[in-house]
Amino acid sequence: MPAHWPELVRLLSEQNPTPSPAAAAALHALSQGAGTVVTGQQVGLFGGPLFTPFKAATALARARQATSAGQAHAAIFWLASEDHDFAEINPSSFPRGASCAR
Repeated sequence: MPAHWPELVRLLSEQNPTPSPAAAAALHALSQGAGTVVTGQQVGLFGGPLFTPFKAATALARARQATSAGQAHAAIFWLASEDHDFAEINPSSFPRGASCAR
């Protein structure tokens, strides 16, 4: 488990002060070192409103698949809801190995 993991779990817990039973279980799993499936969406951009729940559902399904295969995982979904500066969203990066290339 990376050294920053407890801090990450603490921050996620603060952002979910009254979690649903499923979110509470995910936070507990994360506190025990579960892996993650992470995705997110900029609100209303590239795909519209239906793309957001599709991505969230896919992350949940992949986390459940990994957990069923024997390694606990939790899905983390974020919304980029305050990004309204074109200069911030203009560049694109594509993963290449362990780094991002422009």
